[in-house]
This record gives sequence, structure tokens and C-alpha cells, in this order.
Amino acid sequence: MLGKFFEGQDDYFSTQHIINIDHHQSNTAYGNLNIIDDNASSVCELLTEIIEELYPDELTKKIATYLFMGLSTDTGHFMYDTDSIRTYTAALKLLKS
Repeated sequence: MLGKFFEGQDDYFSTQHIINIDHHQSNTAYGNLNIIDDNASSVCELLTEIIEELYPDELTKKIATYLFMGLSTDTGHFMYDTDSIRTYTAALKLLKS
């Protein structure tokens, strides 16, 4: 998905650590660290879970608002078949922040 930004930049990207967080089954695991969960409804759902587990005190209202916006838009405002109890749990955590 990095497309032209990534292409032709082998010298730069070969020296960088790339964290790849995604929820698409088609992801090619191109990062040095890959967190790919195709059961998640969105990257924001994954990020919410990661932040909640590793840095719960860092989930500010502002960060929660942005994550909720991403969660909402990537799920079609909670109308897609990929939405699950996990999606709504993440949304609830964000709304409580």
C-alpha cells in the first residue's frame, strides 16, 4: 500500500525498521515487525487493543477520539459483516476514555 513512496527507495527502507499493522488478509508482511489480524475489523481496533494492553495510561481523550473515528469509518459506521463483539468492545473502551 506504500506504492510509489516505497518503490525506488531501497537504500532508505533497507536501513529502517518498519512496523506493519494491518487487518487485511492480502497483507504481504513486509515489515520488520508485522501485526496482521484479518479477524479485526480495522487497524484502529488493533491499535486500541495494543494501547490498552501495553500503554493503558496513554490512551487520552484525543487519541481515543481519533481511534474511534478510524474504527467508525473503517467499519462503515458499524454496519459491515466484519463487525463483532470485539469491534464493539474496542468502541466502548474508546468512548469511556
